[in-house]
Amino acid sequence: MKILNTIYKITSWVITISLFLLGLFMASTAFKFPGSFGALTVLSGSMEPAIQTGSIVFARPARSYKVGDVITFNTSGSRVPTTHRIMEVKENGGQITFTTKGDANNSTDLRQVTQKEVLGRAYFSIPYFGYI
Repeated sequence: MKILNTIYKITSWVITISLFLLGLFMASTAFKFPGSFGALTVLSGSMEPAIQTGSIVFARPARSYKVGDVITFNTSGSRVPTTHRIMEVKENGGQITFTTKGDANNSTDLRQVTQKEVLGRAYFSIPYFGYI
């Protein structure tokens, strides 16, 4: 009985500390610190199976972006950010633009994304947490 009580206490502490750290991390994404992570919920299946609908993506600004990076960006006129993979990088007159595509989409996005529109590189995601 003493062993079960010890296991219960250890498990309770591990779960409590894990939830506290997750909550602290989630709260820190709500504030805009330079170079900090931003948490965004994925609303569509365009990046499946890599990133599932309902996942939370953690993106952070980077100095540069390359082909294959998954980026989160705002396009003008849209209030909902998009997370897609960079397929091509172009430079024209000092302005860098990206051709992007969702992994589940058959073709690239019609519109080029400018570097100013990029919110950051997606570093990791947590499946289903966006539903919470």
